[in-house]
Amino acid sequence: MRIIKKAASFFITSFLILAVCCSSAYATEAERTTAYIGGAQAKVAYITLSSSSVVCPLIPSGGICTDDYADFIIADAPATVVAAINGSFFNSYYKKDRPLDINTGNYAAMFGVIVSEGKMISSGGSAALGFGYDGSVQIGRVDLAATLTVRDRTYVCWGVNQIYNQNKAVYALTSEMPYAVNVPAGSTIVEVKDGVVQSKEKGRSGYRPPEGGVALVFESHYPTLWDISVGDEATYSYIVRSGDAEQWSDLRYIIGASGMLVENGVNVVDKNNLKESKLQPDAPGECCFIALAQDGRLMFGTVYSTFRKIANSLVAMGVSDALLLDGGGSSLLYANGKYQKSPGRKLASIIAVIDPTVPPFDEPSDWAMEDVEAAADLGILPEALDCNYVTDITREEFCALIKGYIEARTGERIDRFCKGYEDAVNISFSDTSDKATLSIAALGIVNGYPDGTFRPGDNIIRQDAAIMLGRLAKVLGAEFSGPAKAYTDRAQISPYAVPGVDFVSGLGIMNGNANGSFSPQANITREEAVITVMNAWRNIDKHIPDSEEQPESEDPQDDQE
Repeated sequence: MRIIKKAASFFITSFLILAVCCSSAYATEAERTTAYIGGAQAKVAYITLSSSSVVCPLIPSGGICTDDYADFIIADAPATVVAAINGSFFNSYYKKDRPLDINTGNYAAMFGVIVSEGKMISSGGSAALGFGYDGSVQIGRVDLAATLTVRDRTYVCWGVNQIYNQNKAVYALTSEMPYAVNVPAGSTIVEVKDGVVQSKEKGRSGYRPPEGGVALVFESHYPTLWDISVGDEATYSYIVRSGDAEQWSDLRYIIGASGMLVENGVNVVDKNNLKESKLQPDAPGECCFIALAQDGRLMFGTVYSTFRKIANSLVAMGVSDALLLDGGGSSLLYANGKYQKSPGRKLASIIAVIDPTVPPFDEPSDWAMEDVEAAADLGILPEALDCNYVTDITREEFCALIKGYIEARTGERIDRFCKGYEDAVNISFSDTSDKATLSIAALGIVNGYPDGTFRPGDNIIRQDAAIMLGRLAKVLGAEFSGPAKAYTDRAQISPYAVPGVDFVSGLGIMNGNANGSFSPQANITREEAVITVMNAWRNIDKHIPDSEEQPESEDPQDDQE
């Protein structure tokens, strides 16, 4: 379910699943767990594939070489995403405040191959995961190149949805790429659609391939193209330049990676030849990987370690092959509707296991639906949180929700509200520059850690959410003095959190569970967080001395959360 509608074009063509014409004996299953890998506690999802499973790339609705929040990419998938992990490396450091432009290089350029429904829409990388039309899965080193065959001649592309300035280059542009390309007038553009050469023309500025088609750009000094004519039969495909040609040909999906961790049961991190210092075998960092486990299941994992240590652990676990994916701020691990690891940035691709026979995880629970809809109508619910409601909310996401509440309640932008709050201070963190987070921290509602970090992707437990919501209420002038609620698990509330829990319970912002417990150490989900904020919307003004201003609410009753 999507409460807020996104104003974006949906990328459908390449990722529509073939109609499920046979029923599977069982549905795809994912097991969330932890494992000791690379000398540290790793977050892992084991996926058991079924006959209805599809392992495929997901990209933003804006097209290839764009980026978006993982929530939106997952929510826009053509079937239920059972498990997901971030894809390969991309240019996440483009200038966000400047126009996106492939001609200047300011865009989220992909660095790995993507083949979707047999069509190559991105090139690069030296290793990949492949998914066949027969449901087979493979991992290995492979180098692919896009080709266009016209009559009896095959043209091999330097790249796909990338542009080259060399005068002998030939490259492919597909309609999945959203940017206009300035093709020099001395070059030749050959358009192909529905297996036929549609046009052959000189280069021009602002060129875009036809919808559903592909164009090959032959730069000015490419050998003569006299043997290509409009109306010729033409086939856009790919060849295997290195790797097992029989294994990697004619696959439904191929998703590239930057290297291998394990190959045929052997640690191969020294063979990756990656240039960046942070990608060296012994450089520590947050690392993501996909492996074929000993029992045949797919293994998605993320851990802070080194490639060498991770590979050694996977070999000891009996893994036959394992891929190295992007990591750091791109690290993502998702299974059964919940994040085990939330990414710290927008992503350009996700590797997903999807299954049309699995019910969606994306709708709010029945008991939360009314408050989620009300929060959306009031403008409290941020667009980025408009999905995956049973996912545990992160610290940064909680700040975004509180920002939405303050702006809806006061009618002021958060920066203007901060300027009018006399106790606001300037705050900075070493690991985030998110404006909502910095504003909420400036108000004293959230704090960082002694090492200068905020840890935006960490989850929030309920007692800490109570502290933050209590600070929010006090910023707005709420007061309460009264008896504490006798929660059945009150002894489990940490001493530092007792005043905060008692305060928000007295205000009616957090009311505990139906069985009389508070569950102070449990993570709070997105939908639970929305309910608490809506409880604040209904109740805070009742506890502000001499308050005359009452926020309007379509549903005045206090909901339990």
